Amino acid sequence: NTSSLARAKGGKGKRPYRRKLENGPKRPLSAYNLFFRAERERILAECEGITITMQTTKKGKRAHRKTHGAVNFSDMGKRIAAAWKALDEAGRAPFVAEAAQDMKRYQEAKEEAQQQAAVQKPPCKNNIENEEGAPQSKI
Repeated sequence: NTSSLARAKGGKGKRPYRRKLENGPKRPLSAYNLFFRAERERILAECEGITITMQTTKKGKRAHRKTHGAVNFSDMGKRIAAAWKALDEAGRAPFVAEAAQDMKRYQEAKEEAQQQAAVQKPPCKNNIENEEGAPQSKI
């Protein structure tokens, strides 16, 4: 077993699986993610006049997603990352504040979803109550 081997060598091994809530909220966005969204929209607005070129698809492959065709994602990511690194604290402040609001929204929605999950938790399958209310095991 690789996880026991990793633990024997001083590693952490596998982490226990944590179940997601079925109707849980989406995770909050970080300040960088919010900045990325805003910058991406700004960059695409600048490139609006450029014509779109679509790639042809091969038989058996899924159709290519429609893109703006102006800037590829890796170049855009590099430009936005450089802009984020160059941004001072005052420039980052609105994104940090929005990220804090999103985190607060997430925490509240998560607590609400956990409470709903606790209320809707189905009874244990192994124990069936008889008419007197005493648990009875299935046979």
